[in-house]
Amino acid sequence: MNELHTPAQTLGNLAIENFRLSSKFLAAGDQLAKDFNMTSARWQVLGTLTNAERPITVAQIARHMGLKRQSVQRVTDWLWEQHLAEYQPNPRHLRAKLVVPTERGLRVLEKLECRRSTWADDVAAELDPDALEVTIRTLRMLRQRLGGDDE
Repeated sequence: MNELHTPAQTLGNLAIENFRLSSKFLAAGDQLAKDFNMTSARWQVLGTLTNAERPITVAQIARHMGLKRQSVQRVTDWLWEQHLAEYQPNPRHLRAKLVVPTERGLRVLEKLECRRSTWADDVAAELDPDALEVTIRTLRMLRQRLGGDDE
């Protein structure tokens, strides 16, 4: 029997499902990236660098991803140590360096994208594309409502 839920209960159920789904996505990302000594977090930060219109700072990456600057700093330092990203001087700020992917980082991301694409095709094979689009729009609206995001 379907119980009627209040909007607050429904939103709570959505949050719980989102946490569970996020955990599954992170585990899948870790599995896809493990051959490159990468994790989902490292992959996400490196991907954010390549998707940025121009070089960005650690703080900007953290804001974009909704993470703490310190955790992103640890990941970017690891990316630098592995020669997947590099720090560049920031003409607008002496201490907040810009982070950019290296050629090696771009090659790793290209290989990861091939794996991700194949995985996503398999996962999405029996899902309704229109329903996925509605889900994306709904999640985006919720994210904006909760955080005031501009994007």
